[in-house]
Amino acid sequence: MSHSTHTSWLNQFESDDRDFRFMATSDLLNELKKPTFSADETMQKRLSTAVLKLLRDPSSEVQGLAMKCLPLLATRVSPNAASSIAAQLSVHVLPEAGGSAGKSSSSRSARSSSGGGSGDAVPGSKSLRDVAGLALKSMVATLPSGGPSAVAIVSPLASRLLAALPAEGAPANSWLAAGVLESLELLADVLLRFPRQLVSSHSHARDALLPAMTLTDASVRRRAVAALAALAATASLDILGDIARAGIAALEASPTAGVALVSALARSAGRRLVPHLGGIVPPLVSIASSSRGGDDDDDEEDFSYDVARDEQREVALTALDSLVRQVPGPMAPYVSDVLPLALALSKHDPNYTNGGAGSGEEGDDMEEDAVGSSADGDEDDEDGFREDEGDYSDDEDASWKVRRAAVRLCHALVQVARVMAAVGGVSSRDTYVSISQTLSARFTEREEVVKLDVFDAFSGLLAVIASPLSSSSASRMVSATASTATASAPSPLSPPASAAASSDLGTANATTLSAAAPSAKSGLPVVHVPAFVGDADVEAAARAAAVEAVTARAGRTLRSLRGELHASRNGKSRAAAAAVLRRLVTVASPSTIAPRVSSLVGELCRALGGSAAVASSSPTLRIEALLSLSAIVRFCGPTCLAAGLSDTVAAVLDAADDRYYKVTSESLRLCEVFVDTFGPSSVRASLSPMVARIYEAAVTRLSGREQDSEVKAAALRVVAATFSQYGTELDPKSRADAPRLLLARLTNEVTRTPAILALSRCCGSTVPVDADVQQEFASMLGSFLRKTDRSLRLAALDALTCLASTRGGILGDLNKNDLAAARLPDVAALVGDGDPRVAALSLGLAATVVKMRGSVAVDAVVSSGVFPASIKLVQSPLLQGTALEALLDFISALAVANAPSLKCDALLSSIRSTVSPSMGAGSDSRGVATAAGAEASGGGGGGSTTRLQIQTAARCVAAVIRSSDDPSARVDTMSAFVRDVHGGAGNGRGEAVVFALTVIAEVGRCALIPQECESSVWAAVLEVLGGDREEELKTAAATALGAMAGGGLSTGDGGSAGVQRLVTLIRERPSSQRYLLLLAVKEAVASSARQQLAIAIPLLLPLLVETVEASGGGGATIAPAEDASAVGGDDANAEDPMAVERAVGRASETGVRDAKSSGEESIRTATAECLGMLAAAQPQVVVPWLVDGVKGTSSTLCAVAVTAVKYAVSGSLPAVDDSSGADGTGGGDGSVPACGSPAADRKDDLDAALTPVLSDFLGLVGARDMGVAVRKGALQTLGALARWRPALLRDYLRPAESGHDGGTAAVATSDGAPLLSRLFGETEEDKSLVRMVDLGPFRVKEDGGLELRKAALGAIVTLLHTAPRSLPGKDVADVVSRGLRDGHPDVGPLATSTLQAALFACSSAIAPAALVSGLRDATPLLCTALGEVLFKRVEENAVRQEVQRQDEAVRGALRALRSMLTVDALRTHPAVVTLVARVRRSTALQERWVQACGDADASSGAAATGQDVRGGDLAMADS
Repeated sequence: MSHSTHTSWLNQFESDDRDFRFMATSDLLNELKKPTFSADETMQKRLSTAVLKLLRDPSSEVQGLAMKCLPLLATRVSPNAASSIAAQLSVHVLPEAGGSAGKSSSSRSARSSSGGGSGDAVPGSKSLRDVAGLALKSMVATLPSGGPSAVAIVSPLASRLLAALPAEGAPANSWLAAGVLESLELLADVLLRFPRQLVSSHSHARDALLPAMTLTDASVRRRAVAALAALAATASLDILGDIARAGIAALEASPTAGVALVSALARSAGRRLVPHLGGIVPPLVSIASSSRGGDDDDDEEDFSYDVARDEQREVALTALDSLVRQVPGPMAPYVSDVLPLALALSKHDPNYTNGGAGSGEEGDDMEEDAVGSSADGDEDDEDGFREDEGDYSDDEDASWKVRRAAVRLCHALVQVARVMAAVGGVSSRDTYVSISQTLSARFTEREEVVKLDVFDAFSGLLAVIASPLSSSSASRMVSATASTATASAPSPLSPPASAAASSDLGTANATTLSAAAPSAKSGLPVVHVPAFVGDADVEAAARAAAVEAVTARAGRTLRSLRGELHASRNGKSRAAAAAVLRRLVTVASPSTIAPRVSSLVGELCRALGGSAAVASSSPTLRIEALLSLSAIVRFCGPTCLAAGLSDTVAAVLDAADDRYYKVTSESLRLCEVFVDTFGPSSVRASLSPMVARIYEAAVTRLSGREQDSEVKAAALRVVAATFSQYGTELDPKSRADAPRLLLARLTNEVTRTPAILALSRCCGSTVPVDADVQQEFASMLGSFLRKTDRSLRLAALDALTCLASTRGGILGDLNKNDLAAARLPDVAALVGDGDPRVAALSLGLAATVVKMRGSVAVDAVVSSGVFPASIKLVQSPLLQGTALEALLDFISALAVANAPSLKCDALLSSIRSTVSPSMGAGSDSRGVATAAGAEASGGGGGGSTTRLQIQTAARCVAAVIRSSDDPSARVDTMSAFVRDVHGGAGNGRGEAVVFALTVIAEVGRCALIPQECESSVWAAVLEVLGGDREEELKTAAATALGAMAGGGLSTGDGGSAGVQRLVTLIRERPSSQRYLLLLAVKEAVASSARQQLAIAIPLLLPLLVETVEASGGGGATIAPAEDASAVGGDDANAEDPMAVERAVGRASETGVRDAKSSGEESIRTATAECLGMLAAAQPQVVVPWLVDGVKGTSSTLCAVAVTAVKYAVSGSLPAVDDSSGADGTGGGDGSVPACGSPAADRKDDLDAALTPVLSDFLGLVGARDMGVAVRKGALQTLGALARWRPALLRDYLRPAESGHDGGTAAVATSDGAPLLSRLFGETEEDKSLVRMVDLGPFRVKEDGGLELRKAALGAIVTLLHTAPRSLPGKDVADVVSRGLRDGHPDVGPLATSTLQAALFACSSAIAPAALVSGLRDATPLLCTALGEVLFKRVEENAVRQEVQRQDEAVRGALRALRSMLTVDALRTHPAVVTLVARVRRSTALQERWVQACGDADASSGAAATGQDVRGGDLAMADS
């Protein structure tokens, strides 16, 4: 903007014409909103002065524009100019700011009451103080907190605001002087928005505000409370303590003021008030319960009513509500007092004798009425109640506020019930049951506002007990919750903006927490916390008890809901009652609900049907009524609605005519539910008369151009459902028009995707669709495949697959090459690894075409490019999951078709060419394989084939062999691969040999090797195994050998013959091949089903015992390379610190790494893995042998047995009997199996077998009289149990009691004391295992106990994630400090991971008391150890590896220090404060500290809630 424009504005500001001034001010406002606004220093001052002058303008419109300009102008001008604007505004708002402190308050009051002076504008206009005050508040609210203008404005403004407040000892009327109230309001805003800039003013603000708490004027006291709450959110603990103590004292001296202050502190300070809960909660409970108004045992006829006492009671309950939600763990000891109080006060109604607890309690004591009781009687009761309610009126009654606050407190207790139970409060069962009974009895609440909260709280209860939190995901959920909670808990180190100060932070918190459960109407966040070991089953029992209690009271609850759904009730109450009904139907037993819902359905229909009802009811009510009907028919079945179905459908169709699109769409969705539910049911005929009306209603919605896209999508689904379920009952015209109507919607981009899904459903139904419609539909779907919209592609592929699977001729005559040629090339373009889902559907479509049309379709599949694209996909390193299964299905379909244009031998040649182009040359007559192979290998660049590509190609070959019905071709194929095994290595074709062996393994695993070539196959594999070949070839041969033995070959005797042959080979072959043969045994176990293993175990167990005894070296350490990952301490794997090494289900996955390790140690490891897999499959047989092994005298056997338990529990299970290998997973991914599945049964069997003998294995932890291998195996087994079977450790890991130093004394009397103490002892360096080795001129330290310390730290990390309440903090701190000072570089990172895991547990909403208290007491020790790591100097001549190790150690220590700031009990500890200040002063660590803070915030989610990623919010200035 030019200088002349600014000058023009200034001239117009001085104009006498109001319009000129208005237009100029408006233009300035518009320009200030643009970020490009600029002006020189002189013009900035002139504009500021002119706009400030406009605040006195006689026109209120000009004043309003000037008021809006000033906050924007302050952000566009220089800091000095902005400071001048703020100073001038403060002069207008605070006349005495900056003046003489000795002026009397009486003179200020007199001048304020006179209305004269410079504080007023021109007569007839707004007060200048009001306008300036609004401008100043807007400036404070919009000023960037970290900008230079904030630094220039905030501190002087705060000084002026504090100077405007009366001094200590001033008379009470001085607080009523002009500008004092405005000062209090602005001071609260400033303290909340700019906490870091006002750290030096916090003590002054405290001293100035606390005297206001003794005033009697409510307006002053209310503003002072708001300012104190804002101060408490960011002040130091000392200042917060002073404010909290003042509030506690006020609770006794002036309950009204004290309760208001404590309630505000609970909302703003939250977690920081934990040290003061002992002085806050008991007085609040006393104030809330000190009443005679609602006591039944009070027989005096005292009709007086104290409104002030009920208002105090309400504020006290609100404060308790805030504390319960924000600090559920520390509030647990007080729940035994808070819960009965909340339940009692939820019925507090002293001024109304017929309501309150009386009617509800009488209803509870009455016996349940029989099903089908008279509805008239209930309506009479409701009418009588309403009549009484209408006669009652008392404007002074404030008891409803008490009931509302009590109900909200009950809602909060429901949300955190599991937290309370976990940390020693009232059990979840008691909380759920008692609250459910009380709330269900309060549905007849007479006050509408309270009733809505009752419904909301009961809905929240139903949501909690109906949605259990799985233990597998619970530990993951705590991260976001903990980071959000800790981010909002400020400290003197870094006062971050609180939720009230930052709208962004409040929005983020609300968005994060509101999606999981219904939000409380109190505006406080809903709390969700993690579940640790032992919580899941207890919580499940509590939810089951609550569901049982809700079901038992379902009859009374439904009668109350029916009364609340009556048309005479308020619309909001009816909507809330419908929402409760919807959740109740999903929770209570259907057998209890179904016989009682008929009258409720009538009330719901009356909320929908008829123009009068639609006009009187709100959209929310109609939507909730529709959702309730949908829940009833889905959960209770169609039978319960069959009697009055016509009236119900009529009401729903009436609602479909609603003008609000959400009501219409929900009505149509309900029609779809009706059709899909009644269609296949026994009461199908009851809906038949209404089908035509439903169809017409949907068609009408589609024809209207003004309809919303959501409505049209729902209408399309209704048309499709009606045609599919009741198409034969529609009239011929409607039956013919329905598919064409859907086809017409394909031209509309808005309804294209739902129309595809709807029409594909019609084509896939039993009702015939005209051929021309199907052909046109297929043609349009082909064009949709070329669109970029992924959802449209997926829908089109699904629809084409549906068309292809119906009656074979849908896609037209392939011989004429018309429709197939038009679509299959488009499908070929989608076959790739860019989008696995699209590729899977494309291959599925091609496979369906081949299956339905047979060999006729193969030519089109090949010529269109689908087949070459699929062969190229074999080489993709990303191929897995559904895409891989679709590829195998497509290959199988081609093999079954065995078309002349693509015989099985040509198909095999194409697949072989993906491994090596020369392998597929010359194998087909028509060049199909050659072309496909050339295209597939064209992009390979001649690079070597990866192991995954070989595995994929081998599975494709096995699919071809499995699908071929030609025995001679199968023999020829296997003979060809045998020749590859014999001659590949000699010709330099190592890949060909590996591929051939992998194919043999895949075919043998399916028991498909022909008997004619069985001997040659075994001989070829054994030749590679015993010859002088590469280790990779030997490993592949071992895999093939085990797969053939496990697959049982073709003997049909359950696999025992193959296993017997393998056992014989192991005994006959030299010991140098023992390890590879054990890999074959492991593969045989992984390839066998459970019944086969039952037969093979008598053969395998003696062999494995002989192997262990022959390996010798009882005390040797078992240390293969992969075991290092079992401890889960690698910092690179920080995303999954609990990861324990999983036993591999395929020998090929261990491969060369194990073969290159120490011979005897590798043999023992492989033996333990085999035993573990056998124990997982047949625990009743194998576990007793393992127990005998650990009790025996052989150290080697003991080590193998205890290590086998680790492999047994870590998820390495054989293939499932009924679907072995079907999905390629084999159950070895460690995921929790579904209930009732074979994997779940095996897990239960293993748990049952291990539970009584687990002490025999855990007793080896820390057994100094045993060898290192035994001790390490026991530690790894403990870590595996903690990770995969934590429930088994419950009796060995009792929760540590709080109140003891470190929790050691408390644990000493529990069963877990010996286990934990021995576990912690293994982290100490064992001097007896350390020896010095002379290497010529050097002496090298050899630490035999290093692996023990690493395994022990890994087990502790896992326990900190799954059972933190069982670990004493002092012992954990000792372990961490020892690890940080350990001389070996591998131990330090593990110690840092241990500390971070402990701090992670302490920062959650369920903070373990013993762990927190122990860490707090040991904080100086931890800080000292961290300081030694952070400030350790690396020698100048240090090698590169030493420098890198020190950098990693420093990075881990900084992240641990950052994590300490997330724990309330540690962040303000003097040792932490000192260490943080020292780090910030260090030039070498400043940048790395900022980076560590940013990484920590990004990983914990704090960055999303507005934290300063530069680290500024986590450390104060060095001073």
